[in-house]
Amino acid sequence: MHFTHIVVDEAQDLSVAQARFLAAIGRAERPDALFFTGDLGQRIFHLPFSWARLGLDVRGPAHVLKVCYRTSH
Repeated sequence: MHFTHIVVDEAQDLSVAQARFLAAIGRAERPDALFFTGDLGQRIFHLPFSWARLGLDVRGPAHVLKVCYRTSH
């Protein structure tokens, strides 16, 4: 089985090693092979790092979701 794209949910909780791994395999496939979702305001596990320094250019189209479905309201 061969995968062409990778979707990462909760990307704010990636470690440096995990981000480097994804950068390496993403570059090997194609420039748009990686898709990240996350909320930097909810980072709880790891210290902040520079995505660009790890080889991940995360600039580009972004969407801010305005409705939170995790509340009871």
